[in-house]
Amino acid sequence: MEVTELKDDYFNSIGYDDTNKQLHVRFQSGRYVIYYEVRKSEYLGLISNNQTKKFFKEEIEPAFPHDVVNE
Repeated sequence: MEVTELKDDYFNSIGYDDTNKQLHVRFQSGRYVIYYEVRKSEYLGLISNNQTKKFFKEEIEPAFPHDVVNE
């Protein structure tokens, strides 16, 4: 799994499992969420965007099924 450490005020890290098409998001709050059916192009769009939080809130969070792993 590819993992990008962001260390900003919202995200801690974002990982992508290409085999299972899963986006793994660890927030600064400690919450860990897995988003399913995410294409690699969306992961790359997220991590390369200058407004990562906005892109995530508009393009990822509402569009994909997800599970909270821990809080």
